Amino acid sequence: RAKGLVGTMKVGLLNDARAFSKAVGNNEVAGYLLPMGVVMNLFRTTAGGRPGLLTKVGLGTYCDPRQEGCAVNEKARQQGPVVKLMEIDGEEYLFYKAFKPNVCFIRATYADEDGNLSMDQEAIIGPELEIAVATHNNGGIVIAQVGEIVRRGSIHPRRVRIHGKLVDYVVKA
Repeated sequence: RAKGLVGTMKVGLLNDARAFSKAVGNNEVAGYLLPMGVVMNLFRTTAGGRPGLLTKVGLGTYCDPRQEGCAVNEKARQQGPVVKLMEIDGEEYLFYKAFKPNVCFIRATYADEDGNLSMDQEAIIGPELEIAVATHNNGGIVIAQVGEIVRRGSIHPRRVRIHGKLVDYVVKA
């Protein structure tokens, strides 16, 4: 149930989150759909404390603020676009403002007793590190769901994908 818990969603993909997708479709939460590459780079931008991402990605599409500004429902259109059109040296760019995640959930295979995370048996390794750093560096909470909790020091340092200093909570599920 997203209603009441989430007010605005800025995502690169909605099809794997049925409850959120339905909430956006029912106009219960403001929904913004950003290009996936922009989302990945925004996590890096946010983690680094930069103000946003300047790119040509999305010009002339639904991302362009002259069109939908990434808004996919009426609630989002009422809030306004999440991207600005900028001109630099006579060329147009889109500026996607960095965001400050309050909480993130990541999946890992193992966590040791210090919270160090390994992705050894995960099917896909993605931007988990960037998401954790962006959330942590902005005062948010990082929650990791793991298959097993193992003893301290049992994960080889080269297999640690996310350092325990970035992780606030580990849940075995």
